[in-house]
Amino acid sequence: MRCRCVLRALMLLLLGLLTRGWGQMPTGAVQGLVTDERGDVVPHAVVTLVNRATGETRRTESRDDGIYRFDHLSPGEYELTIEAPGFAPTVQRLLVRVGTTTSADVALRVGSQSEVIEITAEPSLLDRVSYKIDGVITREKIEALPLNGRNFLQLAMLEPGTSVTISNPGQANNLFNVSIGGAQAALTRLTVDGGNIVDPITGGAAQNFSTETIQEFQISTFNFDLSTGITSVGAINIVSRSGSNDWHGSGFLFYRDRHLAAYPVLARDPQNPNPFFRRAQYGGSLSGPIRRNRAFLFGNVEWLTQDAALSIVHTGWEGFRLFDTVARSPYDGRVATVRTDVRWNDRHTMFLRYSRDDNHTFAPDEANTLPSNWRVNRNADENAQIGWVSVPRSTLLNDLRFSYHRIRNRNRLPTARECPPTQLGCLGLGGPQVRVDGSNIRFGNSFNAPQDRFVDRFQLSDNLYWQRGRHRLQLGGEWEYLNGRGQWAFLEPALVVLHDPRNVRLVNQLVAQTPLPPAVRSALTIPMPLAFTRSDIRPTLADIFQLPLAVAFVGLGDPAQPPAFRAQSARRNHRFRIYWQDAWTL
Repeated sequence: MRCRCVLRALMLLLLGLLTRGWGQMPTGAVQGLVTDERGDVVPHAVVTLVNRATGETRRTESRDDGIYRFDHLSPGEYELTIEAPGFAPTVQRLLVRVGTTTSADVALRVGSQSEVIEITAEPSLLDRVSYKIDGVITREKIEALPLNGRNFLQLAMLEPGTSVTISNPGQANNLFNVSIGGAQAALTRLTVDGGNIVDPITGGAAQNFSTETIQEFQISTFNFDLSTGITSVGAINIVSRSGSNDWHGSGFLFYRDRHLAAYPVLARDPQNPNPFFRRAQYGGSLSGPIRRNRAFLFGNVEWLTQDAALSIVHTGWEGFRLFDTVARSPYDGRVATVRTDVRWNDRHTMFLRYSRDDNHTFAPDEANTLPSNWRVNRNADENAQIGWVSVPRSTLLNDLRFSYHRIRNRNRLPTARECPPTQLGCLGLGGPQVRVDGSNIRFGNSFNAPQDRFVDRFQLSDNLYWQRGRHRLQLGGEWEYLNGRGQWAFLEPALVVLHDPRNVRLVNQLVAQTPLPPAVRSALTIPMPLAFTRSDIRPTLADIFQLPLAVAFVGLGDPAQPPAFRAQSARRNHRFRIYWQDAWTL
């Protein structure tokens, strides 16, 4: 008996931990209590919910305890109608948000069926069903917010407990990183319409989306729903826009250049007093009905053309400040999305979505490095998804989704085309990476390039919702398959670390002050180029290489990853999960 109690306690603890480890489903719900004017429950009332944008209709009945519920609703405005014999029909408008259960209690009034009572009061936004901690950013807020750069992950800055940091665009494809609750940003779960978009190698977003694509943006921090994905920290869930019964379109142009921006550093560079900067973002969207109340279309495309001005400031020996500069970093990208929603009948609906992200840039993969140490980064990512929702009866719903994510990232070392040798920041172009101890100066090849990653992700998930009396059962599973390959020529061709010239001068001073035979003093004295004895002369590449060697690393290269040993097996990864949950009202 005691063993059984211990096992039950362990199972409850495990379920509690798992409950805090799952992502969030890209839908909402409506739940309410039907009563009469005296507060007595009204069982078997007919409850109808209509999506005002698409005309999609769902029906159910209140239970014996007067409670009704609709699961798996797309975010948007709905019209709720409740009818019961001997009572006047009651109509109320509701706003459904992603990941939230909207409460809509209705008190029916005695009357005939010809009378219609319309409730104009706003329903309560308090979620009385779930106890999670999250925040939802609606489409209205997204349209009104002035985002500098219009990156979709910047919306996370609006929620408490999250921090958004800028990534180095020369590495992979995630321009921003989101940390939730102080955890590592690479662990944050990112999904679009329930499909995983996390880079499986470095974490963060593997693909960018236009803010025009987003219907709602949800951030969950604690006590998630069990339905989508695994995470040990927080989850960001994005719902894409769909069409409606009315045609809508938009076009936009955002432009900013050096005449509308401050100088990128505190001290103006006399060699580049007016660095070139320009950013142009333009695009549009179109949505409407293919067939009214049956099929809908949404599409958008957005371009970003940018010439950024990045400042490089050096520390350590004062002469390295002569290498301070403001360098040009170009970025050209395009994101596009097309989505189609089809309602076959009142029981079956389907959606198809295709998104693509193409961009290339010449940029650093670490902050404050000279352009000869930057990388040429190219990305071509695709994401396709199909979903099928079936409602066999009002108390049973099934959601089946399949998504495919294609990640193509290529990193190359710069050539004279991207970094002309005549420019100050292109010192040591094509040579080994050079660092100087005691300083942040860095030039020459990046030790992380050339590097490629080619990953294909297949994801199949199924979620079943079953309302049985007072119990609401939720069960499902997911299969995710990764097939990846790539190359990584680490430390190509080498990494050289040289001694700090200040330490070299100090050693020479100690040698000069120590009584030694002339031959010994001459042997111990380290030769120093004239440039390192004065801070007003910029050292040449030959001068820097005359500094004493501290340490050196030579890269052997790895043109094909994974290594030859069991390569086919190492390229593949399968992940399975199943879950089950029972929630009930007392």
